[in-house]
Amino acid sequence: MIEKLLRAIGVFYAFGGVLVLIRLGQARMLDEFYTALDSGSPVRHRVRAALLTLGGALTCVGGIALAGLSARTHWLMWTNVLVQLGWLAYAALYFPPKDDEDREGRGQSANAAIVYVLASGLVVWTDATERVTLSNSTRMDLMIALLLTVLAIWQLWLIGRRRLTTSASVTRPHGATGPATFTRPTHVELRPYPGAWPLWDSDTGANVDPDRLELPQELIARVQEFENAVLAALEQDPEQGLSFRDAARKRELEREATALARELERHLGRDSVAWRMPDELGQSLGP
Repeated sequence: MIEKLLRAIGVFYAFGGVLVLIRLGQARMLDEFYTALDSGSPVRHRVRAALLTLGGALTCVGGIALAGLSARTHWLMWTNVLVQLGWLAYAALYFPPKDDEDREGRGQSANAAIVYVLASGLVVWTDATERVTLSNSTRMDLMIALLLTVLAIWQLWLIGRRRLTTSASVTRPHGATGPATFTRPTHVELRPYPGAWPLWDSDTGANVDPDRLELPQELIARVQEFENAVLAALEQDPEQGLSFRDAARKRELEREATALARELERHLGRDSVAWRMPDELGQSLGP
């Protein structure tokens, strides 16, 4: 019974670690975007990303080790405990909560860390009392090493891709004409997002420079103002990804998106424009 419980806890943390890494990948785009624009102190953000990424990877790998009842579970889980406590201490020092929502999120992170400590203690207790025997399996050791390698390669690839995208966005020449092979999209989506132009080809998913759609300069300026307003209203949560600080402000921006999409339709064609916000799956422009 205890063995099944430990395996279930391991599976839970294995999937939980993957979800954390996925959300960190979403938040990292916004983090890299502001780091590229801001000459302040990017080191704090890099340290935060490193601690959270390491914690997510250790949560996943430690969960796999526990599910396989590997003797490596001890050092993986307790190393993760140190990383999580280190993050909470670092966050309290350099990223204090700005509002009630931030404080609630930080409290949830602290509670999750406490539960993880208790789970780690349970593993130690069951092993020490010989209720469950953790094995020195060579197969599990190889699986753990392989998983750590895969996660490291994945995260390094994400970091490299984000920096290339952010660099291209920050230095993008809005007035450039680009290659002559550009094909005007049939359906356009208005979707501001860090590190990208605010317009997308709905059919191909390609990012579209507004300057290449032969729009009036006043309308292009309005699109760019809307993009800046949306990005300014966003905040990044290392665990939840992109979100809006203020629900009322989001509603204002949604109304502006609807009006702007209709204006774009006057130049791009009826029923050719949709919009969505970067924190949600999206919604189309109504009839």
